[in-house]
Amino acid sequence: MLAAKNPAIDEAVEVVYEVSEDEKIRQRIEAREDYMRTMADINRKLKEKDDLLEENRKELEENRIQLEQKDELLEQKDARIAQLEAELKAARK
Repeated sequence: MLAAKNPAIDEAVEVVYEVSEDEKIRQRIEAREDYMRTMADINRKLKEKDDLLEENRKELEENRIQLEQKDELLEQKDARIAQLEAELKAARK
């Protein structure tokens, strides 16, 4: 074999192999870093959406409570109107 006859070629082959392995490791590291950045971005966006969703739920609950209070007030006013109409009707007789 040529490498057996020439130690310089043997050494060059070893260096190329090491560089190749280093490149593979570097690519794996870069891929992992990219994955971690992507996942961090996804998680950040999910948290933002979860926070917004919770804020909207609270707002909806507040609106529901306000509507219930307004409904109660309307029922009271309707009852008062009915009472006044009955008194008016009785006074006209």
